[in-house]
Amino acid sequence: LGQIKKNTTMSMQALGKRINTKKAVTLIEKVFEKTLDVVMDKMSHVLSASRIKLSLLSFFRNVYLQDSTESLVNEALKDTFKGSSGGSGDGSCDASVKVDLIYEYKRKFLTHFKITDRREPDSILGEKILEIIKKGDLVIRDLGYSRINIFQQIQEAGAYFLSRLHACIHVYLHQ
Repeated sequence: LGQIKKNTTMSMQALGKRINTKKAVTLIEKVFEKTLDVVMDKMSHVLSASRIKLSLLSFFRNVYLQDSTESLVNEALKDTFKGSSGGSGDGSCDASVKVDLIYEYKRKFLTHFKITDRREPDSILGEKILEIIKKGDLVIRDLGYSRINIFQQIQEAGAYFLSRLHACIHVYLHQ
């Protein structure tokens, strides 16, 4: 803040009061969404420049990318954002946040954004896609979201998915 406006000072307590409001959360979400738009736009330009054809995506109404990331946060937030330490008391992983999002690639739109603690598994967060997808959509996500019953429901909705499968899953072709 001081670098942006030289004569401005703010205590950590004042910052804490402002950042813990709904307006601050909305601002952070909008900044994140805009940043994601810029990154995805650059990625599209890189793919186009390298002559990778994205024309296959035109087959699908919407292309949803779902992923999550985790980050350690201040130990003072351990009651809200529980980490993985199991209360060991060493502070190393007592507080951790997980951000889960679903991004519609073709329209460049953040469809879902959830902040939770790191203990909520991707396989459970992956159920959210069932409220979003429609016939003709494509869902792309990683191994953590892999659940056979969710794949079946995506297929029953007339949508498609692209995902890595667990090594213990066997795929058979029926003739």
